[in-house]
Amino acid sequence: MSVQEIKVRNMMKHVKAISAFGPRPDGTAADHQAISYIKAELAATGARVNSLPLDVPVLEDEVVRLEIVGPAPESIPCKPMLRPGLTPREGITAPLIFVGKAFERDFTQREVKGKIVFCYEDLPFEGPTPEECNFPGVKTENAHKAGAVGLIFSTRRSDSFIQTWGLHRELDVIPSVSVPFSELGRLKERYEADPNLQAHLTVHARVVQGQSEVIYGVMPGLTRPERTIVIYGSHHETNPGTPGANDNASGLAVMLELARYFSQHRTDKTLVFVSTCGEESGAWGSEEFVKQKPDVYGQCEAALIIDMVNSSENGMLTGAKNGKKTDVRLNKMIERYADELGYYLPVIEEPTITRGGLGDSFPWVEKGIPAVFIDGYHSDYFYHTNGDLFEVLNTNVLKATADPVALAVKCIDQE
Repeated sequence: MSVQEIKVRNMMKHVKAISAFGPRPDGTAADHQAISYIKAELAATGARVNSLPLDVPVLEDEVVRLEIVGPAPESIPCKPMLRPGLTPREGITAPLIFVGKAFERDFTQREVKGKIVFCYEDLPFEGPTPEECNFPGVKTENAHKAGAVGLIFSTRRSDSFIQTWGLHRELDVIPSVSVPFSELGRLKERYEADPNLQAHLTVHARVVQGQSEVIYGVMPGLTRPERTIVIYGSHHETNPGTPGANDNASGLAVMLELARYFSQHRTDKTLVFVSTCGEESGAWGSEEFVKQKPDVYGQCEAALIIDMVNSSENGMLTGAKNGKKTDVRLNKMIERYADELGYYLPVIEEPTITRGGLGDSFPWVEKGIPAVFIDGYHSDYFYHTNGDLFEVLNTNVLKATADPVALAVKCIDQE
């Protein structure tokens, strides 16, 4: 079995096709285009393809605006979070107040009731301590508990890109938007000059009950089909405004190419290839799959999660949940195979990186199934922005993930 048969051109074809559908929030038309593409590509390998449909609210005809009101009115570029709370059609006008990083402690000495709060983070998922994670959805919850009626958010950047973020499976508790970091700085200057500054925020949409899907393709094992290895392309959905070439058409591309590869190099154990929804808002698609489909993944010996792997430094993240971590043995196995092939795919234990979570590996870790989370969010300059385009990807990086994962699958299959 030679990994030379794993082709970059095939993977880049998948990235180009999926990212061309554009931003793909769960349940939208673009999300369903991606789902249809993945199903067809898995079916072409001979895998038995099925899916788990899951309900999710879908926002249609969104109107999103942020304006400063008063003697010097101004429109501020913004994008909505994923499934934010909504304003009335006419929007809301309220005083502004700066709340720093919107940690829980940032609300204790500030009166925010009835106000629109604005806040920031220096790094994605920055928490009160280096080890703690603080998702944007936690910030909106903190603001809501304190009585705020809206939230403006930004992540520190040196350009004008807007990073958008997932919140929850259902609509969030208050309307929220993201703005360029430079605009947040200007807003703070205006607020400091005029503490009575007000803003008009509109986040309005028609809400329909939609569905997304967890897709899975099964290749039965030849001699030990009751034992399974799950190869997870992670998620096909994106946050608003980003075409998601790296996050996460790249992980899907690796998964699809491995499905093609193993269709020609059949294994003794069953392989299950998965693409999920809901990762950006708490990995609820994976949670449902792990909970509802044990008949599919059976006696799972490894879940290999591959998410946004066209970054400048990918690796096996080791973060923990409820005291459980990704699998040490599998992490070291893939790291070793990468090194033997001349690639760099390290085990990453730095808490300022691993605090960002384990994405779609969390439900497997909690279930006690050996899992690996290969990811590079921390080194992706265009993470969650409209700059996450096919044209900026590094063509050959995908093979540095696909090849060692293929060797690890073969090793696990022979055990």
